[in-house]
Amino acid sequence: MEELPTQQPFPLEPISIFVDGHKLTTESGQTIRFHAQRIEAKAVFEERKVLQPNEFDLVDWRNVHATLHGTPTLFRVFACKQVFDEAATFKNLHKRKDHSVDSPTCPFCNQRDETTGHILLCPEEVRVKLLQKYSETLMEWMLDNNLPRDLVYLIIAFIQRRGEESMEDLCFQLPKEYLSYARAQDSIGWRRFMEGMVATELSVLIDNGGIIKETELEGQKIVRGLILKLLEITHGLWIFRNLMVHDAVGGIFACERKDKLREDIEEQLAMGEEGLKEEDKWLLEVTLDDLDGDTTGEREAYWVMAITAARECFRLRRNTSNRGRRHERPQRRRDIPTHTAPT
Repeated sequence: MEELPTQQPFPLEPISIFVDGHKLTTESGQTIRFHAQRIEAKAVFEERKVLQPNEFDLVDWRNVHATLHGTPTLFRVFACKQVFDEAATFKNLHKRKDHSVDSPTCPFCNQRDETTGHILLCPEEVRVKLLQKYSETLMEWMLDNNLPRDLVYLIIAFIQRRGEESMEDLCFQLPKEYLSYARAQDSIGWRRFMEGMVATELSVLIDNGGIIKETELEGQKIVRGLILKLLEITHGLWIFRNLMVHDAVGGIFACERKDKLREDIEEQLAMGEEGLKEEDKWLLEVTLDDLDGDTTGEREAYWVMAITAARECFRLRRNTSNRGRRHERPQRRRDIPTHTAPT
């Protein structure tokens, strides 16, 4: 049997509602829904191997919930796809047999399968520098709001180590008040921290640890601001990834398309006037742009389509003409009467 809550009904209070051991003193609908959804989410996170139940209980879900519900719908969709690895990464596209990719491997480092988690940890140099730059922006926000330098150091160093060093190890020169939060955050993990899953112990540290003295933000706003900034960093890395993959000029798909286009152009030029009607030979005189330059290759793709169509048209007409000659019936010879000599 669960322990009874420490809070008790007031005298002459006929009904009291307790949720998760806490007595409700305001509108109950939202709190009850949050508690029910939290129980359901806990089971889903365990089933999808996102967080184990003991890890799930360490996350400050009230502030995570409040932060996300203050963002646009599409941003919340991104956060959900990121956490559950449902985004269109190379691994997922390859699993779905998408024709646009032929391997699940990350196209930037070529070391591991590209997942949403790998996008945060990819060792490719530009991505590592971008994470460092984003973390410095977060540091400026924290310092601008007069957050303790120990807390700033702890969080920024944890981000920049990219999971290679625990937050507890980073606390070796910090006041002991930080240890409880650091251990809880380590249990949740670096990746989940970058996805906004901040430990409840951070709120406890801010509210009860006495580390916040001269700041214009309340403890709750600090935590929610941090959650949002972490999600924005992760979102920024994802946007950069999409630009590198899908950019019309220099993206990975564009470069692959232009490589194939270059081969097609060379093949058509090597064929010369063969298979072209006289009125289509002007296509060979068109000056094409350098595909290595700042071009999408759209004009060159139209040229390949045009000259390919011209050759195909010539081939079909020639075949039709040959077929007509083969099936033409020869003229029958008239029967020549035979004359016999009279007897």
